[in-house]
Amino acid sequence: MKKNSSGEAFTKENREKIILTYVNKAMNTVKELMSLMSVDFLFDRLLERYEDSFIVDTVLLLMERSRKMYNAIEMLTTIFKLVNKRQVMLNDIKRL
Repeated sequence: MKKNSSGEAFTKENREKIILTYVNKAMNTVKELMSLMSVDFLFDRLLERYEDSFIVDTVLLLMERSRKMYNAIEMLTTIFKLVNKRQVMLNDIKRL
């Protein structure tokens, strides 16, 4: 039987409890990112798809989706900043 660093045995119950914890964290992260992108209406469909699937692959899939959504939000933010800089630059040129 495997043991973790604190000496507790990895039982099936402990493993399921840990996976469930990470599934909940990943779901909350996906929900928050979806609400930032205003696509939170799709979260219900996502929840239905993965609500009974408490395996490591589900956690990895949800974390990958979160990473992709975060990257999309970061790219959009960068684009908005560049558009704002361009607008300021054009306004400065018009003043001259």
